[in-house]
Amino acid sequence: MIDVKNLPVNVLGRSDEMTREQWLELRMKGMGGSEAGAVVGLSKWGSPLTVYLRKKGMLPEVEDNEDMEFGREAEPFIRDWFARKLGAELGVPVIAYPFPWVMQSKKYPWMLANIDGIVEVDGWRYLLEIKTAGSFAVKEWKEDIPAYYQAQVQHYATVTGIQRSYVVCLVGKKLIWHVQEYDPKFADEIIESERLLWEMIQDGEMPAPIGIEAEAEALCLGDVDPDKFIEDDSLIADEYAQVNEQLKYLEAQKTKLKTQLLYLMGDAKTLLTPSHKVLHLQSDREYFDKKSFQKEHPDIYTRYTEKRKTDMGLRLYAIGEKK
Repeated sequence: MIDVKNLPVNVLGRSDEMTREQWLELRMKGMGGSEAGAVVGLSKWGSPLTVYLRKKGMLPEVEDNEDMEFGREAEPFIRDWFARKLGAELGVPVIAYPFPWVMQSKKYPWMLANIDGIVEVDGWRYLLEIKTAGSFAVKEWKEDIPAYYQAQVQHYATVTGIQRSYVVCLVGKKLIWHVQEYDPKFADEIIESERLLWEMIQDGEMPAPIGIEAEAEALCLGDVDPDKFIEDDSLIADEYAQVNEQLKYLEAQKTKLKTQLLYLMGDAKTLLTPSHKVLHLQSDREYFDKKSFQKEHPDIYTRYTEKRKTDMGLRLYAIGEKK
């Protein structure tokens, strides 16, 4: 088994001996592997801006949820199952074990790593990264490791110096894995991007957005100063207004065509055309009657109701237009 003392890292602790809060606090000391994809612009869930906001304490960490809990609880099972399946496929003994150290690169101190494990196969040692996904992701995972996770593994390889990795995903009930080799060019891009962002974090210099929904949601969390007024000569507001008008037109066209399809289908569930299969789907759902409950049980309603700030989005008014 690998001794962490033989790796080019500083040991910051063991994740299996930390609370979630302690682990999150350690993550603030640098860039973790799960943030690498966001830093280099390969993530649909994050960007340099969202990483910056989180490191500065301006964006809360993602709350623990059932999917995250399932991933943690399933990890030992997936690790052992993968070792058995890989050993049977290769015809050689395979050992896979956890590696709970929280590590900091000595060469690039802003880079942190907390890997899922190590795999030893016929004298070779591999990093192990474990994921879980719904069965809908089978096609994506069968083709290759999603780019976001490739960045994560390149980050870990850079920190540990272990240049081969197994990325294993339980997709529904199917176990899929790929080997990823260290890519010096990709790794250099990650190193430099993380270095630049870490400097911006230290200097309080907020990066520009790249234009994903997660950034808009993050920027809406801040407080708005009702007395603050700024001016800008760019055409961003003009472009935003034009896109809004285009969307209104497209939504109207979509509604028109949807109505025509429903009229054509009548009570049929399925419509077949030369190019498409159209399904009219229905389901029974339970809805909570908030108004009736509030009227009949006002004390209970008040006790379990709390006020939260809600962002109402942007409203555009042409100069001179009545509001």
